[in-house]
Amino acid sequence: MKSFDIATILSLPELPQYLEQVEAQLQKVLTPDDPMMRTALQRMLRSGGKRLRAALVMAAGGQRKSGSQLVAAGAAVELLHLGSLIHDDIIDDALVRRGAPAVNAKEGTACAILSGDYALALACKEATEVSAAAGSLMAATIMTLCEGEAKELADVHRPDRSLASLDVAMHGKTAALMATACQLGGMVGGYDKPIIVALGTFGQHFGMAFQHADDLLDFISTAALLGKPVGNDVQEGVYTLPVIVALQGKYGNEVRQLLARKSLADSLPELRALLQRAGAFEQSLQVIRSHVAEAHNALSALTDARHLALADLPNAYIEWAMNNLVAPEYRATLQL
Repeated sequence: MKSFDIATILSLPELPQYLEQVEAQLQKVLTPDDPMMRTALQRMLRSGGKRLRAALVMAAGGQRKSGSQLVAAGAAVELLHLGSLIHDDIIDDALVRRGAPAVNAKEGTACAILSGDYALALACKEATEVSAAAGSLMAATIMTLCEGEAKELADVHRPDRSLASLDVAMHGKTAALMATACQLGGMVGGYDKPIIVALGTFGQHFGMAFQHADDLLDFISTAALLGKPVGNDVQEGVYTLPVIVALQGKYGNEVRQLLARKSLADSLPELRALLQRAGAFEQSLQVIRSHVAEAHNALSALTDARHLALADLPNAYIEWAMNNLVAPEYRATLQL
């Protein structure tokens, strides 16, 4: 499978070196005095991740970015992401994160809460290295993440979940942090407010496309292709875009009957077939591509070459994901 080369797409040959600096900063600051917290946080850090949000910071910084502040901003968004993942694992009672034991599973819930809080506090501290406004933005983003998670929990096992409600949750859980990464990059670059707002709008729509694509792949990919289990969300009562689209269509009653079964694991192939018959996968891809278009349009009037390259990233990512991560039996359905 061809890897997704974000440095080439963004015309940022210096991106790997920058991400190494961000990684070094994360290693430096994630060192609480408590040995259990330190072990847990360092394990989560070593488990990897694409560092996509830090890459967005650099690209949004454009041609006017500043070195030390750029590293601090990249570390801030990755720390926020890390803290939110640790807290998500507590809520989901997860056992594994990125192939490593989840903190709540290995060190316990109390350590996980404290470790997640520690990472979030560090995120705000790193952001203040950019400016007071950046620190305030980071704190506001944490609040939004909490609201998004709360909204998702309120809709668990609700077949009447609306697309509007889904968007609110997705904004809080994923898109808001990508928007913040882009805005922080703009702040580091010293751009005027209209450009920073445009970068935030781009990040918001890219985040929505990214999460919708992830949710779609949860139905039409495989564990081997994704490197993680598939079908977990719907089994836990989290109804994402393909399910909601099908619930609102002519096969809605059949979908409801399947979702009402006590054990959905054995019915996943039946559910996938029903969603496919309902056209839910194609409609979901249309929504994804509409967010891709909105993301591109948000930066179309900017003049910095780095920002114009950034505008092409969502489409490049979605096309890569659809061409490399979709199981063969669904490729004809999506006309790939």
